Amino acid sequence: MTNEGKVIRVLNPYEVVVNLGSNDGVTEGTRFLVYALGEEIVDPETREPLGRLEDVRGRAVTKHAQERFATVRSSEKRTERRDRTRERPFSVLDNTFLSGPRLQVVTEEVEVEAPFVEVRVGDLVRRVS
Repeated sequence: MTNEGKVIRVLNPYEVVVNLGSNDGVTEGTRFLVYALGEEIVDPETREPLGRLEDVRGRAVTKHAQERFATVRSSEKRTERRDRTRERPFSVLDNTFLSGPRLQVVTEEVEVEAPFVEVRVGDLVRRVS
């Protein structure tokens, strides 16, 4: 079972194709971290190389797995504020709408799907639990 691969095609800001598929144990729902390798990090005191910084592009879940590749979709969420118009409550007691105009604007926070961050062909993927 292979745990690491690469992005081989960017379909849109929310979906990419990776070079891991059902032959590698990937099934619908398999989760991945999508990232690129950044600069080498060196311990400032010992000057020992510690590894390369991982620049996270996002997290993803497999939508469809074929034998040698899979389509994965961003599983990240973000909160947005949205305005919507709704009718004011109706009063049964005096058969009128309560205080003021019939319509009012309500601001709500909603959770929406977030796109990958600057994902590119060649970015790395690693299976995560």
